[in-house]
Amino acid sequence: MKLGQKIFPNDILDEFENVSGWLKNPCEPFTRYLESLFNVVHADFQYCSEYAEMLAQICAVIGVTYCKPARFIPQRWLSAYDLSVQTTMLLDAYVLFYYSFMKNEDRQTYKKVVDQILLGRGVHKEGQRKL
Repeated sequence: MKLGQKIFPNDILDEFENVSGWLKNPCEPFTRYLESLFNVVHADFQYCSEYAEMLAQICAVIGVTYCKPARFIPQRWLSAYDLSVQTTMLLDAYVLFYYSFMKNEDRQTYKKVVDQILLGRGVHKEGQRKL
């Protein structure tokens, strides 16, 4: 490389800016929905150790590796991806956890979902009683 030569030609930098702008537009309709979900889930388990214990027990029964929900960090662009992976991994446990707080009439609506999770995870009658 010669002295004064640019590392990246202007064309490449322009393309980076175009891609960056393009990525922001398709994501605009989802503004902060996932981030809000991550923040609420983190707060639920960060500030109540009983909830964290309950989630850990649910994970043990359904055979999911428990990890405490992490905090969303807006300055880290991969934070949303990392938390999406973690949330997906724990999604069945979250459904079972929040199901326990529903009113009886709402439970009837989601009973099939819970039964599918328990059946899909191979939870036996004893495990179902623990839940």
